[in-house]
Amino acid sequence: MRSVPYLLVCILVACLFISSANKQQTISSGLKLGSVAPEIHVHGNTLEELRGEGYLLLQFWAAYDGNSRLQNVMMHNKLHENPKNDVNFISVSFDYSKSVFAETIKRDRLEAKTQFFDDAGKSSQIWQAYNLNSGFGNVLIDPQGLIVGKNLSAHEVLNFTKTKI
Repeated sequence: MRSVPYLLVCILVACLFISSANKQQTISSGLKLGSVAPEIHVHGNTLEELRGEGYLLLQFWAAYDGNSRLQNVMMHNKLHENPKNDVNFISVSFDYSKSVFAETIKRDRLEAKTQFFDDAGKSSQIWQAYNLNSGFGNVLIDPQGLIVGKNLSAHEVLNFTKTKI
């Protein structure tokens, strides 16, 4: 009889893990590590121009999505703490209005030159290329244009690039 409650607890815990794993699926479920990053244009700049000589972290977010907004702020702050890192940070917002985007950038104290607004929303070339239907996140692209990381924390990005340089 004691094994019945234990078994129920185990099943409940397993269900919670499965449920949270499904919710964690984010932007890059269709993009594979090692594949060439889809070409995009952000305010007239190509992916190669945005990348420069080093790595490029593309961060996708919207003010209406609290988690993605928080991730954007944390990533921005961490990557800008150390200006010697080899990561170019570009953030693309899919907010519903440019005024909300502008106010969020100001309130979150983000460097405007790294933040971009895509007003096309779900019909955007970027939205489609990076499969944002499953949620926001980020993609780390190496100097050759290959996807080397997906949905990373700022700490993971910095550690990854330190080991590769």
